[in-house]
Amino acid sequence: MVARPNPRPTQTRVKHELLDRYLAIWGRIIVNGVKTKALEARAQNRAFDMHLVYVDTNAFTGRYDGELEDIAAGRPVETVYGSAVVGVQALDRLAAWAEGVGITIRTNTILIEQRRGFSRELQATLTKADLGDRVRLTTQFSWYCQVKCSGGDLRYCAHE
Repeated sequence: MVARPNPRPTQTRVKHELLDRYLAIWGRIIVNGVKTKALEARAQNRAFDMHLVYVDTNAFTGRYDGELEDIAAGRPVETVYGSAVVGVQALDRLAAWAEGVGITIRTNTILIEQRRGFSRELQATLTKADLGDRVRLTTQFSWYCQVKCSGGDLRYCAHE
């Protein structure tokens, strides 16, 4: 079965906007909370390790074919990214911002999609969003409770 992305419903658009804002705001709160410790460690020539992980346990296809209200209104349809890509992009922006205030963050993302057709589309979406080179695909779901990844890594689970 080939899964085709659906139009994005309004409530899903709002969910994605909230996710993006939440990760930006809460991420900055977390970074600012450790900023003093990070700077003290640097001044003492000690390592400071900050690691943030984004997990999407229902990654779907990672994209939608436009907004539902645009289709209903007859407006042009453009690809809209879903929570899998929204979360990765928000985490990337947070890491870049943190770097600007002197804190390096290791980031990882775990995307889980067990439905075969959706997982194939998710792979295509990640490539389209210029994230494909960061993906490590696995069908071993047992590992996701033990996140041991290198910085900037995207782990992606698919059903065999």
